[in-house]
Amino acid sequence: MRKVCEVRIAIAILLVSFVPRASVSQIQVHAWTSEPAYLFGDTVLITIIAYNPTPDTIVLAFSSSCQVSYTIDNFSFIQHIACLQVLTARTIPPFASIAWGDLRYPYPGSGWPVLTVGQHTLTGEVLGYGTSDTLVFPVLDRKPYEINFKLIQNYPNPFNGSTRISYFLKIDGHVLLTLHNNLGQQVRTLLDTDMQAGSYWFQAQLADLPTGAYWCRLQMGGQSQTIKILLTK
Repeated sequence: MRKVCEVRIAIAILLVSFVPRASVSQIQVHAWTSEPAYLFGDTVLITIIAYNPTPDTIVLAFSSSCQVSYTIDNFSFIQHIACLQVLTARTIPPFASIAWGDLRYPYPGSGWPVLTVGQHTLTGEVLGYGTSDTLVFPVLDRKPYEINFKLIQNYPNPFNGSTRISYFLKIDGHVLLTLHNNLGQQVRTLLDTDMQAGSYWFQAQLADLPTGAYWCRLQMGGQSQTIKILLTK
């Protein structure tokens, strides 16, 4: 009986030692903000996503309860909300993702730089894995800024092949909705037509595109809005 127990323990240890571990080349990190643009004085909500593009389960192991960090305009944060995670390991199933959400950059913040009017750079990182993602977002003046449409974040996101894209038009006009890859290259024209004011949505079928992050851009009357979408397979 003792030998049987020893064999079972040895097998269990062997199986644990072969749990796939993430490497720099395996996980993909994506940084998001809750809105494509903010007004001066707004609170920026940030989400950091880790995506597993492999057919194996990946275990992210952390040396402490702090798991993600982010940088805005070279000012670095190991966000306290992320540090409150009680787990020191996170498991990502095959072709799935995990997220650290509701990371806040409030204004004003004690000792933190003010998000002035202009372009700002957000970089998110999963600690210890050397993979990061950079996103540029604008902060607009609080002077009256009339924009005649609203492009709403797609759902679900991340998505597998198909996702719902919604938008609202305050006025009639010509709508151009395009999809771009991370290099800025246009890969798809989703809409190019005259439309009346109102709320609209459609199901975008994108299963033929490679896995990755894309930018969906709506243009109308010299104005534009952009959202970042994540295609997984």
